Amino acid sequence: MLVHVYFHEKDIRSTEIWMSKGCHQVPLQTQKPDLMFQMMTADDTIIYEQTVSVPRYKMPPLPFQDELPVPATLLTDGDFVVTLPVFDKMDHLIIHSLETNVETIEMIRPGELKLRKTSGTAVTIIDNGDPAYNLDIVFLGDDYGPTEWGKFRDDVNACIDEFLRFSPYTDDFYLFNIYRIDNTVDLDCMVTCAGISGAICCNSASIYTAAVKVPYDEIIVIVNSSTYAGTSTVTIGGGGPESYAMVYGNMAAYATLVMIHEFGHSFGGLMDEYDYRIASGTPWGPNCDYAGCDSWKDLSGVGCYPVCSYGNLFKSNPRTCIMESLRREYCPVCAKQLTKLLDVYANMQPTPDLGYKSIGILLILLCSAFLLFYRKM
Repeated sequence: MLVHVYFHEKDIRSTEIWMSKGCHQVPLQTQKPDLMFQMMTADDTIIYEQTVSVPRYKMPPLPFQDELPVPATLLTDGDFVVTLPVFDKMDHLIIHSLETNVETIEMIRPGELKLRKTSGTAVTIIDNGDPAYNLDIVFLGDDYGPTEWGKFRDDVNACIDEFLRFSPYTDDFYLFNIYRIDNTVDLDCMVTCAGISGAICCNSASIYTAAVKVPYDEIIVIVNSSTYAGTSTVTIGGGGPESYAMVYGNMAAYATLVMIHEFGHSFGGLMDEYDYRIASGTPWGPNCDYAGCDSWKDLSGVGCYPVCSYGNLFKSNPRTCIMESLRREYCPVCAKQLTKLLDVYANMQPTPDLGYKSIGILLILLCSAFLLFYRKM
């Protein structure tokens, strides 16, 4: 796995970011590898520390009509991007692997960095408040010509409309901030790549460079193609800006549903529920389990049905979930996982500050109520 380390200035919306020279080879050995980034002063005092989970799976496109299913693939190589803030006192950055124990991978010094400009125009579509407390989603476009940004805008709006039709997103949409980047750079996306029909491959470094103009938790890339396709990267457990979803741009067909399916992977950490036609595998996501389905035994209205990605795994509902087919609903187990992740943002919402004026008004109302009650006595 090649790790690109980016540094942004104090304002994450800045048009400039810092990029390290070259890449840093990170060997991945476990299913859920974590990396720790520590910024140090000259005397090795830690001034900033961040741990990130590396995306572990690349999810295939949802089979369309009579197409043969393609299994998820383990990410052992490719690009992975980490974005970090800049501190004036930083003397060096150390990258650690936390797979088994703390192992130093590489040290980077400021002299190894060079300035790189981002491009594109950032547009805020839905603003529900401070990005620190909300789920921030950014849409990027690829292969839209100079005269097609109107189509990109319409494609993004169609995806947002689909979010509004889907539970549990509908009930929690007040937690969403949504942005669009009218990026003028090529994201190097290819439809039907790596010999897989319907798969999308993009340049990860280009995606993160374009997205850094806005604060984001999730990235969705729309490729301006009419060919049915969709792919996503997934971190175990779901969520996090390290993963992203990619979808084709034919919104009049099934693209919005494919987007919801891929977002279920990249945000929810959900597995595919259709049959890979592979005898056995491991349930690394919350919606597939071994026989008995102990993972959701306390959830009412569900069962234990074969197959879930692999022949030895089971799902909670037969053919009623968008993680299995193009249907406009998540199964209860998937919905529970997504709600759990959305609740993280719901629980972060700041308590409203009444302020002195509001407290004064409240006291006046209480006094008025007391006087009214006293006069009636």
